[in-house]
Amino acid sequence: MLLALLLVLGTGLLATAEPITYPPIVQADPRFALNGNPILDASLYKYQDQPQIVVDPHTGKWSCALTVNSAHEGQGAQRVVSTTSTDQGKTWNAATVVEKSPLDTGWINNLLSPDGRQWAFYTFNADNVTSVPPGKPAMSNFNLLGSWVFRLSTDGGSTYGGSNDRYNMSNGPGGGIYRETDIDRSNAWGGAVREGWSIGKPLITDDKKTVYMQFSKVSTLAHRSEGFFLRSSNILTPGIAPSAVEFELVPRGDFGLRATSQTVAEEGNLVQRPSDGGFVAFFRTENGYLNSAVSKDGAVWKDKLFAIYDQADISARAWYGTFNSTSNVPEEEATATAVVTGATPPYSGLRIKNSRGPISPRRFSNGLYLCTLFFNSDIPGFESRDPYFIMGGRDDPDGAGILWSQPEIMLYVLPKCEDARCGLGYPDFIERGSNATITNATSGVDAAWSIMLSETDKEVSRTHTLDMAVLHGLWTQSHIKSVAAKGVALEWQNPAIISVDGTRRKERKRSNKPTQLPAPHFGNLSTGVGFSIEIGFWSEQVAQAQPTILFDCRATAGANAGENAGANAGAGAGAESRRGVALVQSGSTFGVVNISLADSDGKHQTWDTDRESKLCGEGSGRSSSVVEPLPPAATQPKMVANHVVFTVDGSSRTIMSVVNGKLSDGGTVRSHGWAHLGSHFDIAGGGGIGDVDGAPVCTVDTRKVRMVRVYNRYLTTTEAIGNWRNWTTSSLFPSSG
Repeated sequence: MLLALLLVLGTGLLATAEPITYPPIVQADPRFALNGNPILDASLYKYQDQPQIVVDPHTGKWSCALTVNSAHEGQGAQRVVSTTSTDQGKTWNAATVVEKSPLDTGWINNLLSPDGRQWAFYTFNADNVTSVPPGKPAMSNFNLLGSWVFRLSTDGGSTYGGSNDRYNMSNGPGGGIYRETDIDRSNAWGGAVREGWSIGKPLITDDKKTVYMQFSKVSTLAHRSEGFFLRSSNILTPGIAPSAVEFELVPRGDFGLRATSQTVAEEGNLVQRPSDGGFVAFFRTENGYLNSAVSKDGAVWKDKLFAIYDQADISARAWYGTFNSTSNVPEEEATATAVVTGATPPYSGLRIKNSRGPISPRRFSNGLYLCTLFFNSDIPGFESRDPYFIMGGRDDPDGAGILWSQPEIMLYVLPKCEDARCGLGYPDFIERGSNATITNATSGVDAAWSIMLSETDKEVSRTHTLDMAVLHGLWTQSHIKSVAAKGVALEWQNPAIISVDGTRRKERKRSNKPTQLPAPHFGNLSTGVGFSIEIGFWSEQVAQAQPTILFDCRATAGANAGENAGANAGAGAGAESRRGVALVQSGSTFGVVNISLADSDGKHQTWDTDRESKLCGEGSGRSSSVVEPLPPAATQPKMVANHVVFTVDGSSRTIMSVVNGKLSDGGTVRSHGWAHLGSHFDIAGGGGIGDVDGAPVCTVDTRKVRMVRVYNRYLTTTEAIGNWRNWTTSSLFPSSG
């Protein structure tokens, strides 16, 4: 039975008075945000944020700490609460207020110590500062001001003591968290009042002796933020009195962790490397990239680094450089970039794009990592927080950092996020069971092991069970080289290519006449179906003046869906609106490949690969060093081999491309390399693209195309990369023989 979901103002994701009935495919999709289990009653709290969950291994009881408000974020009724669950997050008890004072509180983090006691850390405007000094710019959120305090629960997070059971985090070197640094002196009060907040899950070190808690110091006046950590070496002592707990603010010195450029470095999260015990921090910025910092001892840090992708052909050690244990002064950005890629800022294929949105790196029992991100650099507003992506990581064996896979869509919103309170974020991971055997060198998923995620759209907080097969794909992405077998609807290999001994290839003379193939069924995208098209092809090393139609399944101009499309020759005026699907390589300098989609109602959309992919021209052909003329004439233009996978996901309403093994991220021209499919979800015959089946046959440019494979489902990023890696080692790929 179809699930009708009524989304009204205050219930999250989208404000509308009309019920929305989602297709069965979407209702069954674990990536659809509304399919999660709500944590709190949305009718009681208009604002719900930062749901952090700890699980007591002795009782199995879950405890979730949240920041809530009966109004909106930052307004006067903001409170920190706790709720518990005894059925692994399926249902939750009524929330308990952690801090009963009427003064503003917010941004709570919880910690479970080995003795079963729970600690809650949060901001508390103890002096009730609600105005700025005369002559200073106004502030909108006074919940960031005052103290950072903590409480203790001895009953599994159900209660946190009375009015006299609140403690300042002031014990320790320099006054704990209140040690003054440069950024404090730059705020409107000159440091007399502190600004800051925390969203990071506390980290217990592997030796079970020390706890690190993230804290972002802020100067609204100077538009600055820097990352710090509160370190306690005695909070895990069994039975320790709260008044005896000590804290040290790190990094030591006058500055926190800073961004590679611009002045915002905040909402950091910390992980510890099992390989050497070192620490790596990741944080959001305004420069469009996920930034990082590394430390051997947690006290002295090297900041102003980029988080980077896992690419075996580039040394990651050069990126991080030699760690200087006596200095917190980083290499210049341009120098670090040149060492790694020979490129100049701001573009480098290693860097990971992320908007100024929350991330959450976490290490799991298999020694590997997951991290959430938004995979765009500067989409304005909360629209940048949909879809929510996830990537897998491993320790860099040659350096001090972590190498990350290319991301997959983890969660999405429908219709697409265009409202200030529908962006997803502030996640926490919950690991159920453990698996120390699933590493990036093995295969398979243990059914007894699962990973859940909590998140919020700022109005409703939810938990989700993640697809372990997808996570395993992220962890094995660096070496996967098999072809995805499920859902192949069309497969074609250029008959001019002959395999010799399985390793070398020779070619017959190629025909200039297009080949026609039976068209696969692409389906009605408005029902949530999807498809992927994989194509391997030649490109001229010199850019061509005219576009080339590589693969065309569109009906002829003016034809109905059932009519023969013929040769489908020529792009022509209005060709992009012909019903069906086509891949066309442009005649531009960069030779981008464009996918064209159109339905019978005339709704159409196009999207192309990043120009930095360099599918033609100087420096093209990332997938091979082979550059050779087309046979038989050595005088013909030299060609390079390329591989592209376009994925159209009707459920998440996205179009993505993987080009020569790299997921398109937009490069320097666009903030993102993916596109929302249509203006919105096609629920009632609206603007979304529907049925894109076109001609009964598809035309292939036999002169350039070496292979085509169409899937009747969307491929994951990992699957597309596996197909590419297989292509580079197959007889379809150029060799010197």
